[in-house]
Amino acid sequence: MWCQIIVRVGLATYIGVVIVAIFRGSWFLFGAIAQVPVWALCIRPVARRIAKAERDPGVYGFVIAAFTAKMLGTLVRQVVAASLYGGVSDAAAYDKAGRQLAPFYRRLDFSPDTGKLVGTGFIKALTGFLYAFTGTSASGAYVFLTFLSFLGLLMLWRAFRRAVPEGYGRRYGILVLFLPSLLYWPSALGKEGWALMGVGLVSYGVSLLLTRAVSRGVVLLGAGLLAVTMLRPHVSLVLFGGLVLAAVLGKPRVSTPATPLIRIATFAALFLIGTIIVSQANQFLGTSNLDQNSVNQKLAKTTHQTAKDAGSRFTPVKINNPVVVPWAAVTVLFRPLPWEARSGQELANTAESCLLIYLAYRWRRSLKSIFRSARASPYVAYCLGFTATFVYAFSAFANFGILARQRTQCMPLVLVLLCLPEFVPKWKQQWSSEGERLPESHGARADHTETYDLSNPYARFGTRTPQAHPSPPGGAAENPYERFGIGTEHDPYEPFGLSRRKLPKDPR
Repeated sequence: MWCQIIVRVGLATYIGVVIVAIFRGSWFLFGAIAQVPVWALCIRPVARRIAKAERDPGVYGFVIAAFTAKMLGTLVRQVVAASLYGGVSDAAAYDKAGRQLAPFYRRLDFSPDTGKLVGTGFIKALTGFLYAFTGTSASGAYVFLTFLSFLGLLMLWRAFRRAVPEGYGRRYGILVLFLPSLLYWPSALGKEGWALMGVGLVSYGVSLLLTRAVSRGVVLLGAGLLAVTMLRPHVSLVLFGGLVLAAVLGKPRVSTPATPLIRIATFAALFLIGTIIVSQANQFLGTSNLDQNSVNQKLAKTTHQTAKDAGSRFTPVKINNPVVVPWAAVTVLFRPLPWEARSGQELANTAESCLLIYLAYRWRRSLKSIFRSARASPYVAYCLGFTATFVYAFSAFANFGILARQRTQCMPLVLVLLCLPEFVPKWKQQWSSEGERLPESHGARADHTETYDLSNPYARFGTRTPQAHPSPPGGAAENPYERFGIGTEHDPYEPFGLSRRKLPKDPR
């Protein structure tokens, strides 16, 4: 029902935007109006395929509602950028560069200098290519990058369902596709949308590799790492940290004779990938060696640069000993807290953080199973490693606004930890009050389907209480000696010189 409401609100909003564009004659809006139906048509077969995979027709409407909510998010993002910031934002700089580059790119002239291609230069060149094909519409660029970020979120959801099938898939789908910050921040002409698409590609590639779809997994993993490295090499290092932890902690669900060779090949591939990523990160960060001193210097410089905006400035947490790690994680993932918010956007971020903290408390049983799940499922180890590396890398940021945008790259993987299957000790599984079958004992047949009587204290040892024989017809009393060949007329006291009919009366 609520999915239908979202879709109807989206349709009404789209019609309203079309009417405004017609009366104003604004190409700024027409660029978005033309793209939204195209991307909606592209999403429909994807939604059908996901619904078929889930064997639930309702999933189709769920995906369409998520797409509609994402398009509404980009509209809100544009309105806020125009009203609160007066059009002064990173998107305006990328839009200006794209308008300058588009005429050259239409003539296949790629000589204009965009600065370093890795980093900001890449998003400028991407905007120029987009304008060369679709026209110079910043609104259209907003919609395009919003669609890419939606694909990234969709791949993250499917990666979780594929790699952690025993987890709470619907819960994760609702969180990752409808969380307000993920609907708002990546839905703009900026780096967040492209980066989120890259993280989605890497995550889905990891899930494919873990489920033995090796060829597709390698392609998507490589494409995702390339996409993120071209934009933010330091985020590629964060992804690499997740991959390393997954390789170290994770174990295959099914062990085969080739498992040791696969692990050796995995670490060799990680070594090669790490070498390339570290080289690109050194060039991007302007350091010759990515050691602890250079990282600390870069983090200190980042702290100084991100603290310029006094309205959102705060004192960052420096991770120089293990004691401060929990507070650093809270800072990167959840701050500003209610008493630290000073603006409308910060209040909105605070409200979402309070919601996530409440959900973490409510689903604390899932959090208790993190380390067990990380060992059992390499994908959970990947999410845990990504989160830990991200907290360390971004703990030097001293601006709540920048931090809120940056953590959208990490939040989908943090949400995985809230949707893990709850850990239930074996003794609780055996003595479940719902009548589940107990674990098989050694030597038991695999096709054994009987259910033990949980009222029998010896059931867990394979001992069953004898089942009561049905009463004979006619309501006659059952003869307990019948199985020994003794009839009801037999007197059991006769061998002792006593008769059942001549027993002395009780003196009492």
